[in-house]
Amino acid sequence: MVSPARPEISTTTAYGSDAPAVGARGGAEFSVTMRRDMHDNVMTVAGGLDVASAPKLADALRRLEHSQHKDLSLDCAGIRFCDCAGLSVLITAARRRRAAGGWLRLVNPSAALRRISGLAGVGPVLGINQIEIVQNNSQ
Repeated sequence: MVSPARPEISTTTAYGSDAPAVGARGGAEFSVTMRRDMHDNVMTVAGGLDVASAPKLADALRRLEHSQHKDLSLDCAGIRFCDCAGLSVLITAARRRRAAGGWLRLVNPSAALRRISGLAGVGPVLGINQIEIVQNNSQ
């Protein structure tokens, strides 16, 4: 007997004001959206993640701290620029998730995010082994 597929329960939330944040670097727009289903939280980040937009991401990440899901996938394919303020938000979020018994997974990190993460040595230097960088092989 074939069992019917489980229905997916999914919601999408855009964080912040209706107007996209304008980054300090070249006016790149920044957006954060959230998709929740029965098994996962997936946040999508796009635009320039810099000193001007990092607080918006930090706020969105803090809102999820009391979610029933301790794990979070952060789709980073749309990040066009990331400075140390943006990286700091990601490091803080990974530490907080780990302290709560979960993890933060960076999915499809953009070239900009891979570059600054590599330059900073995020994993080994800071001991943040809970940040998993998952590269989509289809790109």
